[in-house]
Amino acid sequence: KWTVRQMGLFLDVSHVYLIQMEKGRKPLNSRALQLINEKNE
Repeated sequence: KWTVRQMGLFLDVSHVYLIQMEKGRKPLNSRALQLINEKNE
């Protein structure tokens, strides 16, 4: 189960990712991808 803090971090990362996608920037850096992968395990 996710804690409130983990959910907040995930939403923050997702928001940044969407902004970068809209601006046509490069994918998330490895650190952010690592955080997402940890949440999905």
